[in-house]
Amino acid sequence: MRWLTRVRVSAGVWLTPFVVLIVIANLGGQEGSGEGYPLAVATRDSFNILMATGLCALAGAWEGSRLRRADVLTWPNRRSVPRILAAPWLISVISATGVAVIVFARHGALASGDSLVVVATTVLSLWVWGLAGIAVGLWFPPAVALPVSFAVPVLWLILPPASSVLWVRHLTGDWFDCCQVDQTLAPAAVTGTLTVLAGVLVAAVFAIWGRSRPVRRSVRLLTGLGVAAALTAGVVLGSLQVDRFGAYPVVPRRVSVTCTTGKLVAVCVLPEHDGQARHVVSLADTAISRWQGYGVRTPSTLTEATDVRPGSRDLAALVASATYDTDFDILTQVSQALTVAPCQARDESPADIVQRQERAQAWMVRTAGVHIDGRMDAARFGLDPEAWNWATSLMAKPKAQQGRAVNADLDYLAACR
Repeated sequence: MRWLTRVRVSAGVWLTPFVVLIVIANLGGQEGSGEGYPLAVATRDSFNILMATGLCALAGAWEGSRLRRADVLTWPNRRSVPRILAAPWLISVISATGVAVIVFARHGALASGDSLVVVATTVLSLWVWGLAGIAVGLWFPPAVALPVSFAVPVLWLILPPASSVLWVRHLTGDWFDCCQVDQTLAPAAVTGTLTVLAGVLVAAVFAIWGRSRPVRRSVRLLTGLGVAAALTAGVVLGSLQVDRFGAYPVVPRRVSVTCTTGKLVAVCVLPEHDGQARHVVSLADTAISRWQGYGVRTPSTLTEATDVRPGSRDLAALVASATYDTDFDILTQVSQALTVAPCQARDESPADIVQRQERAQAWMVRTAGVHIDGRMDAARFGLDPEAWNWATSLMAKPKAQQGRAVNADLDYLAACR
């Protein structure tokens, strides 16, 4: 068949507008998501594109049904089965693949090795489910093959995230909640998904092999056993790789931070925040200069690195997933970094930890000497009114006394292990 004719009669081409509509409808303005972190952008786009797996399988089932009606695979033929199926398989997934590449490229998801893994897994999912649709179309009439081929991949994408067993969702390739800028996707989540896809791929190959043989009971039995074994093995082996995860299949990101040094403090940030580092340093210098004027001991470095030693008074950890869009954001993050208590990582910590944190932070934001647009009150900073009132009464006292009171709280927080 000529390629022009294939394109004209192909369901994969007919469904192209629907693929585009599904992707656009689910994108929901995510161009700016992920703070420029390619992996975060890729995982969000991946979910939207995976919604097209049902259409790829549907197009594949249509192509398989056409081959079934013509009984092409069982005819004496100079071409091998892979050569016969290559064109229908390609035409079933080419539109979805093209849309996927365009979306990923437009959003900058092709800019790092981690995000390319997500891109490759997403595209592979489209192709595997397209071949699975062909296999179903070869065995069943269109009335059965078409709805089943569409429903199975869509339900596989939708139902596991709704399950109370949280780790099951990681087998689908839907890592929508990954990742903050200080996180990366766990390799086991990728290999678990690839294992499931390998099971679907082997099952499809078994089904196609069985359909290319003369119809006998033994062939049907062997094909059915092969398909069931491949699918079961894929799900079981994939589950063994992800069952230790909760809702988020992430691990700490190991990447070098870039440091910008000011007069009193150095700020070390991840690559996604490089453009904001100089402004953060400027504001932090202003605030720290004021705090040191009261005798408050401050760190020499603020960092987004994930390997900060808890309890250090010379090094404070910024929240890497935070934003630094306004002076309010920066002041909030700097004051919170100076009031972290290592013991809060435990399930239980002393009851007065939060009280001391909020008191110290309330005093810091009010004495930082930084102009903040809008109101300046406890609610805006998410602090207890009692802590705000405590800071108000403390600010009426001599500077040295204020510094001693705040240092006492900061020392207590740092010593809480």
